[in-house]
Amino acid sequence: MKKLTVMVLMSVPACLLAQPDAVDENAAKINPVEDREMIRQWVQTEQLASEELASWQTDKANMQELLELYQAELKLLSEEIDQAGQAAALVNEEKQELEADLAEHRDNRRYLAENLVRLQPKLASVAVRFPEPLKTELDADLVALNELSAIDKPREVLQAMIAVISGAARFNRSITIADSIDTVDGKELASKVLYLGLAQAYYVSGNGSNAGTGKPSADGWQWTAKPELAGSIRQAIAIYEREAQPQLTELPLTISK
Repeated sequence: MKKLTVMVLMSVPACLLAQPDAVDENAAKINPVEDREMIRQWVQTEQLASEELASWQTDKANMQELLELYQAELKLLSEEIDQAGQAAALVNEEKQELEADLAEHRDNRRYLAENLVRLQPKLASVAVRFPEPLKTELDADLVALNELSAIDKPREVLQAMIAVISGAARFNRSITIADSIDTVDGKELASKVLYLGLAQAYYVSGNGSNAGTGKPSADGWQWTAKPELAGSIRQAIAIYEREAQPQLTELPLTISK
C-alpha cells in the first residue's frame, strides 16, 4: 500500500508535463492536508500492526511455555495414574485376602458358638456339684455361664467356661480348709470343713459336738452326720494347719463310680 502511494505521487510531474490543462484541473482537486492526515493514519496503522505482531509473538512464546508446562504436568499425571492403578491392584489383592480371612473368622466364630451352645448347659450342671468355697471364688464366672448367650456373646461365655474349668481343676488338686456356719436346733454353729478336692469333705464344729462327711451330688453337696469322727477330723485339720505334729490319721473315704 505504501509503494502504491509513492508511485502515484512520483507520477504526478509527468502528467503535468504531458497535459498542462489536465494538470491544472487535477491540481485544483489535490488537498495537502487530507493527504498528510491519510499518510499519518497509515503510519499509525502500520505501527499498531507492528505492535500487535510483536505482542502476538510474545504471547505465542508464553503460550508455548505454558503448553510445555501442561505437557509435563500431563506426563506426571499419567505416571501417577499408572502408579495408582498398580496400587489399586495391590489394594484389591489385600482386600480379597482380608475378605477371605474375615470369612474364615466368621466360620470359626460360628463353629465356636455352636460348640459353646452344646457345652454351656453341661458345664452349668457340673458347676452345681461345686463346694461353696469354689462357688464363691467363681461367682462372677458362674453368673456369666448361666445368664449369657453363647450365640450373642461367644467370647464372654468361652472366657467364663475356661475360668470355671481352670478353677475347678485347681481346687480338685488341693486340700482346702473352709469355715462354715450351720444352724442346728435353731442355733448357729461354726464349723470347719476339710475338702479333699471335689470328691470328699469332712466337717467338725468348734466344740466337737457335730461332725460328719460330705460328698457332691446332682443337687449340691450332701452332708451326713458322723459324730464319732469328730476327733479324727479335728486332728486332721490341726495337722494340715500345722497346729499339731504330723501323724497317721484315719478318715473314711467313699469313692463314687
